[in-house]
Amino acid sequence: ARGKLRFAGADVVPGQVLAVGQISGLTYKPGTNESATAYASFRFRVEDSSGLQSASGYRLNLDVTAVADVPNIAVSNTISVAEDTSFNIGLSTSLVDVDSETLSLGLQGLPAGARVTDGVSSATSSSVNISGWNYGAITVTPAANSHIDFTLQVIATATETDNGSQAQATESIAVQVDSVADKPLLTTIPASGDEDTAISLQITAQLADVDGSEELTLSASGVPVGARLGDGAQFAIASGAA
Repeated sequence: ARGKLRFAGADVVPGQVLAVGQISGLTYKPGTNESATAYASFRFRVEDSSGLQSASGYRLNLDVTAVADVPNIAVSNTISVAEDTSFNIGLSTSLVDVDSETLSLGLQGLPAGARVTDGVSSATSSSVNISGWNYGAITVTPAANSHIDFTLQVIATATETDNGSQAQATESIAVQVDSVADKPLLTTIPASGDEDTAISLQITAQLADVDGSEELTLSASGVPVGARLGDGAQFAIASGAA
C-alpha cells in the first residue's frame, strides 16, 4: 500500500486493535509529492465489547489532492555596483516536485531606463516575466548615468498541472549604485591669427551626465609665457599654465 497509516507515532500493523476513543488519533501520510483519486485504501472490522466482530469488513478509500510545493530560489541579496555597470543577480531556482509541477519566474522593481537580459532575451519594463530564461546568466544594467539605489524582487511560482494549485517564493536584491564621474565632452578647432592680435579660440565643453550630480571645470596648459588668456571678462597672464 502507498503511504503510511499511523497511530501514536507508529505504523499501524495488520490486526491491530484500537479502542473507540483512540480512533481520532489515526493519521495517514501519503508518499512524498504523491497525489491521486483513490490513492489508497484500507479495510477494517468493528468489534463490540463482547468480542463479536462485524460479519463483513469495511473499506476506507483515500483521495489525496495535489498541492504545489514552495520552489527553491536563491539570489545575491545585496549587490554594490559602479554607475553604468551591469551586474549578475546570482539567480538559481528549481522545483521541489518535478513530476507534476511547472515553474515560472518574474522580476519586479526594475527602474525606468534600466535593462535586464540573459544574453538572448531582454526587457526594460518594471515587471518582467523571465520564465525560461538562462537564469544563471541574467544581468541588470542600471539606467544610464544614474546612481540611485533600488531593490529588485524575484518571484518563483510552482503550479500543479492537475488542479492549478500554486506556491510562491520571493527573494529581494538590494542594489547600491556608486557614483562614477562620466568623461566630459570636449571639442576644439585649430585657430590662427596675426601677431599681437587676440586670437579667438573655439572650445566647446559640456557634461555627459547632466542630471545635476556632476560639475564641470576646465583648465588650460601650454600657454606661452607672457601670453594672456581670457574670455573678455576674466584674464590670466601665462607663466607656463593658466
